[in-house]
Amino acid sequence: MIKILFLFSTTHGEGPNAQGSLLEVNYGLIFFTLITFFILLFLLKKFAWKPILTALDEREKFIENSLKKAELAQKEAEELARKNKEALDNAQNEVAKILADGKKYADEVKEKLVIEAKAEAEKIKENAKLEAEKIKQELYNQLKSEMVDIVVSATEKFLKNNINADQHKEIINKYIDNIN
Repeated sequence: MIKILFLFSTTHGEGPNAQGSLLEVNYGLIFFTLITFFILLFLLKKFAWKPILTALDEREKFIENSLKKAELAQKEAEELARKNKEALDNAQNEVAKILADGKKYADEVKEKLVIEAKAEAEKIKENAKLEAEKIKQELYNQLKSEMVDIVVSATEKFLKNNINADQHKEIINKYIDNIN
């Protein structure tokens, strides 16, 4: 076997130490290179290939899971953004409704106050009319009484007879009442 190895390891040329050119084919080197390659391939397949493939599969699964989680997180974020937008829209609508209701309530209160103020002014006006009528009536009665007294005393002085003052007042009151 050593002879075979020796035959394959020698180069074509003259003598045992002859060197060949780079373009010459060295079958011994090719043979040992192929054997080394296949041994290395066998060892890699036996010991390294499965762990490398397992690690690659795990890495691929990890990346797929990460992508799925990222997609899920993105969908959740989009859903959350949609819900936030809906909540914001609802809040804006609610604020607009509250403002409209507040304006409506303020207008109703304003209108009610105006009506109450007008009613109060009308009541005050009526009370003033009644008070003026009452004062007018009191003045009329006072004036009537004073006129009666003046007429009675003038009549007494003028007539100088025995009719008393009460009878004169009664006669004058009847006369004045007939004038109205």
